[in-house]
Amino acid sequence: MSKKEASVAAIIPAAGKGKRFKSEIPKQFVEIKGKPILIWTIEALAKSKLIDRFFVVLPKDNFENWKELLEKFVSNLNIHIFFLEGGSERWESVWKGLLSLPEECQWVVIHDGARPLVSTEVLKNVMAKAWEVKAAICAYPSTDTVKNVKHDKICKTLDRTTIWLAQTPQIFWKDLILEAYREALSLNKYGTDDASLVEMIGYPVYVVEGDKKNIKITTKDDLEWFKWHISKR
Repeated sequence: MSKKEASVAAIIPAAGKGKRFKSEIPKQFVEIKGKPILIWTIEALAKSKLIDRFFVVLPKDNFENWKELLEKFVSNLNIHIFFLEGGSERWESVWKGLLSLPEECQWVVIHDGARPLVSTEVLKNVMAKAWEVKAAICAYPSTDTVKNVKHDKICKTLDRTTIWLAQTPQIFWKDLILEAYREALSLNKYGTDDASLVEMIGYPVYVVEGDKKNIKITTKDDLEWFKWHISKR
């Protein structure tokens, strides 16, 4: 990492309610083997030793309770970690994280709070590409045939060799992602991930092949797979 001397911060949006997960508490706080999914995610990123500061964005409702819960787990990780109140949408939470970054921060790693199986290798690979081009994400090539569908009718079969499924981490030069968010705010137009906002301002975003195991826990089936996977370690 030729530019590791530059300050790197991670923003971990974890303020969502996870409606599709259908749980009494947000999925990121569901405990697996005695610790919340969000802690698994933080530990996976911290293991890399590539990130200087962590900004974890939590639900506004019961913020202090969630913060207190997590502090019990991160106290022995030896990392600089800050907990922030999030917004009602993911982009709002990331924006709050961006506004909290110190001036000396030059690179921003954005990673989903419910994506606990990110590997150090993937993080290193995305970071190395970002150093070159200022905006890089990991993604996984589609292995299924992809259909464009409207009103239950197939409109077109897409070329799956050009279809990649976006993951996180997504890594950006700080000034670039701030510019992209400011433009999105001015237009009131937000994408489904951070890379799409950079794309909207016309800046190229590059892709590094990710890891099929780097899933985002969205449903109960995802959770069961995660539990099965870590039981095999």
